[in-house]
Amino acid sequence: YCLGLGVEADVGRARAFFSAAADQGDALGLNGLGYLNFEAREYDDAFSNFNKSAIKGSADGMFNLASLYLTGTGTVQSFPTAFMWYAQALERGHTPAAYALAIMHLNGVGTVRDCQMAVKLLKEVAERGDWVTDTLDAAYAQKAVDSRASALSFLQLAEAGHEVSQSNLAHLLDRDHIKLFPSDASEKYDSADQDGHGVFSPKTESLSLIRLLSPLEIPSASGRVLAQRFYEMSADQGSPSSELRLGDFAYYGWGIGVELADTMKESETLTEWRDDEREVTKRLQTAEIRYYKQDSPDYASALSHYKRTADTQIIAEWMQPFIGQARFDVGFMYQWGLGGVPMDLSLAAKHYEKCLEVHPSSGGTVVSIMRVVLKLQEWYLSLPARGELTISLIADRRLRLIAICGVALTLLVLIRGKFAMRAEEEDLQRRLVVDDPQADDAAVAPPAE
Repeated sequence: YCLGLGVEADVGRARAFFSAAADQGDALGLNGLGYLNFEAREYDDAFSNFNKSAIKGSADGMFNLASLYLTGTGTVQSFPTAFMWYAQALERGHTPAAYALAIMHLNGVGTVRDCQMAVKLLKEVAERGDWVTDTLDAAYAQKAVDSRASALSFLQLAEAGHEVSQSNLAHLLDRDHIKLFPSDASEKYDSADQDGHGVFSPKTESLSLIRLLSPLEIPSASGRVLAQRFYEMSADQGSPSSELRLGDFAYYGWGIGVELADTMKESETLTEWRDDEREVTKRLQTAEIRYYKQDSPDYASALSHYKRTADTQIIAEWMQPFIGQARFDVGFMYQWGLGGVPMDLSLAAKHYEKCLEVHPSSGGTVVSIMRVVLKLQEWYLSLPARGELTISLIADRRLRLIAICGVALTLLVLIRGKFAMRAEEEDLQRRLVVDDPQADDAAVAPPAE
């Protein structure tokens, strides 16, 4: 009735329904009533109803209240308060709030100017467009029928920068072993040598997906080689699940490694420069890239991925299992001194505790077992060295007395055992003589003449 959708517009009836809902404390009713107040230029009442609706959790109410604070309509103008309510609406999935926050970040209104955050929010708004949502719906619908078709749909969005599609595509390639390209694609390229290494210059060669990865395509690893690329793209956008999986890739020695051949030491890789975008760009422009199939674990890189996942701020419940698992993995590596870090049992115990704090419903049994192992490790490491232990035992009078008593007791037991065995043998011989009557007759018969 308010907007004339399906019926003739009737503001009076709309107000009656909104008022009835508002009287029952309904957040949407309060927001609708506030909208009618605003259209009627009753700005004070509009502010009051939007405020009540926002407090009760309505995303629309929060957005409208923020707009009043932004323009100073019906209340005192306050950019920070407007920013806060827009942020609250965004947490509840309000798309116009994301756009409003992007513009505020872009112009530094109510917050510090942040162009990167503005781009991120505008990207989020764009990804809620029809083309993205329709393609995403098609990908999910195809997944149960044709996994490869689903993967190709995810591929379109993944290459366009859609993080969820990148993560889903990587999962299909990694766990479900979906093949995007023909099995003979690698035969078109012979740039890799027999050891599976290849070198090319970004100035002259295309960095296309097939060109880069086809020389490494083998039946058992092709899925993971491709999956690694999309896990990395997803992780760059802050996905904790993808970051955690990259840690697993490094820990088990899966996927491919990349390094700059000319301007970096052999021990340095792109992973070490990942957080410095300018340095990575500079080196990519001036050096050749060497890529290779990993065949051994890279614990240092794994620890870096696990730490990055563990330090991720939890903003949604679905993130808890991944961050909890990362905490456990970091604790495990500190417990055994993996990844180039010294063994630190106290730090390992702290990470195990954090694991339970982040996600108490999973991993409780495993963490309990690792706590027992930690106690055993602490006890074992508290023992002195073998030579020191031997000297300290010999120097202790009590232990020497116990050793002498033990030796004496052992000798007594052995001697007693020998006497007991001799007594048993003599007793057995006497019984044999008594039980044999022929032996008795022979003993008393007179000698023959």
